[in-house]
Amino acid sequence: MCLMVWLGSMQPIPAHRLANPQEPDPVLGYHRVEPVPDGAAVRARFSLPHVAYVGSHEGCGCGFNSGDLEWQGFELVDEITPLLGALTEDERSELEAEQRGRERLRELVTAALADGPVEVFGCWAGDEVDPAVGEEEVEASYFARRLAPIAERVRLSIRTRPRPPPTSGATPG
Repeated sequence: MCLMVWLGSMQPIPAHRLANPQEPDPVLGYHRVEPVPDGAAVRARFSLPHVAYVGSHEGCGCGFNSGDLEWQGFELVDEITPLLGALTEDERSELEAEQRGRERLRELVTAALADGPVEVFGCWAGDEVDPAVGEEEVEASYFARRLAPIAERVRLSIRTRPRPPPTSGATPG
C-alpha cells in the first residue's frame, strides 16, 4: 500500500508528467504533479480551491518519508547527516533520493505560497474518504528538515508570514 500526498493551493499547481513514468525527472526529482478532479473524495480534506496529487521519485508519496530512519528514532535530516558514512551505499542513495523529493516538495509549497495559504495532506491509498485526524501549522522549510514530514491523515497548513509594517523613518515629535 502506498502513501498518497496532495497539495491544496489558491491557484493551480502546474501539472508535470513524465514521458517515462518508470524514472523520476532527473532535474525536478518528483515523479508527477497532477490536478485532482472535482468530486474526488480527497478534496473534502482541503479548504482551498485547487488540489494536486504530488508523487515522489517512487511515484507515490512514500518517497517523501525516510521511514526506516524514523523507525530508528531519527526525526531531522540534520541528525542523520553526521552518520552518512555509516550507511551502506544503497541506504545513502535512497536517503539522497528521498531528500531530493522533500526539497522539491518544499519548493512546490514555497512557490504556491506566493498566491496564499497552502495545505498538504497524506494518507494511505484508499483512505481518502476517512477524515483528517489532526491539523498542524508548519513552515515550508518543515518538508526539507524532517525525515518523515508526511503524517497519515494530518492536514499540514502553511501560511505566508505577515510582513512587518513599513517604517517611515520619521521620528515622533
